[in-house]
Amino acid sequence: MKDQFSIHKMKKEDMPYVLKIERQSFKDPWTEGMFEKEVGSDFYVVKRGENIVGYGGFIAVFEEADLINIAVSPLFRRKKIGSYLLNFLIKKAKEKGVEEIKLEVRESNKIAQMFYKKHGFLEIGKRKGYYKDEDAIVMACVLK
Repeated sequence: MKDQFSIHKMKKEDMPYVLKIERQSFKDPWTEGMFEKEVGSDFYVVKRGENIVGYGGFIAVFEEADLINIAVSPLFRRKKIGSYLLNFLIKKAKEKGVEEIKLEVRESNKIAQMFYKKHGFLEIGKRKGYYKDEDAIVMACVLK
């Protein structure tokens, strides 16, 4: 996997590719302005050669972090890229002293919930009305 793919911090020039994947992946996609705020933060892109095939990021505050977004291009799903990226984000969070990562996922998105459970996340609650049209499941993973 490491030979074929690389991960680097998101740059402004990555934005068109990230936005394309975002629009292909989510019902209520982030705007360009939302992504621009993440440039220079703990937001990363996965590249295969020169092509961006995924992205993700987190916000760390002391020993807690929120996984704010993660997606893989539909053309590259089911190739373990999401796992590669999530493990990378967890490693980066640990380096910052994070002890627990939390996230919200659509209640209807059973595939994402199973993905996170496979990586040690547990359902810890629900946020009513988190999305415009749906509740969110809150999941958390204690980092060891």
